[in-house]
Amino acid sequence: MENKYNFLNEIYDKINQKKELIITYLAESGFELSSGFFNGHFCKIGNSFLEEKYPIPVITVNEVIDIGVDIDNIFLEFRVTKEFALNINYHIMPRPFELYGLNDFLDDLYNKDLDINEIKQKIIDSNETEFGLTFSFSYDEDIELLLEIVENLLHL
Repeated sequence: MENKYNFLNEIYDKINQKKELIITYLAESGFELSSGFFNGHFCKIGNSFLEEKYPIPVITVNEVIDIGVDIDNIFLEFRVTKEFALNINYHIMPRPFELYGLNDFLDDLYNKDLDINEIKQKIIDSNETEFGLTFSFSYDEDIELLLEIVENLLHL
């Protein structure tokens, strides 16, 4: 039984260290922050979604952007209106991203496996009024890049 606890502690130690590093950088940049541990996120493995029943830390920046620190990556989620989503130039995004409706969040309008040239028509055809725009980061990436994207999104 002790091995299960040690296994979880190893995973969460890495997650918590990264969470604290991100919070430190964001706080030093003057952002308003809140954070907590939340479960019920979904990750895509192959063509299927898996519900993450375990809690992960989520840092909310200026009540607008959520940064989640998951087991093997960091993600940044930003909520946009349909009108805003239609005016984004997706061809110049700084990194791979996903766009999905907030009501039917398992139906991607765009991800790395879909045609970026179809994204605007999918937004137009969607019954959604708000969308989630998500960027993923590896644990090894420079925190400065994450901060740069946060700052850019907050100034849109």
